[in-house]
Amino acid sequence: MEAIKIIQQYWEQLKRLGIFAQYCAENDIRTVICHDFWIWVVVASVGIGTLVLLLCFKRLIKEQLEYRRNRKRLEARAIVADAETMEQHKWKGDDSDVPLSHEELAEQIRKAKAEAPRSSEHA
Repeated sequence: MEAIKIIQQYWEQLKRLGIFAQYCAENDIRTVICHDFWIWVVVASVGIGTLVLLLCFKRLIKEQLEYRRNRKRLEARAIVADAETMEQHKWKGDDSDVPLSHEELAEQIRKAKAEAPRSSEHA
């Protein structure tokens, strides 16, 4: 029962504060008794506005940093080797001239397969 009495006191203060806020909101800003109310309203509004702006700027800066980081990563990924090295390792396609017949090519493939297990044993 003692806790209810303590809570009831705070509830009464909140009700009086609500009545005061309603009175000041309905009356002119020049009302003498409402100067403190309006000062606190302005301070709270500026504080909330500043907090929102800071969160927006933080998000904007974070996005810009991530964009720059990704752009640098893509630029670094695009640089693989110089043009001469890239030309040497460029795929020639199916139109390249192979001087071997089908039988000779099959024989080279068999040799490579036969040597493959031996080279893996050394590793």
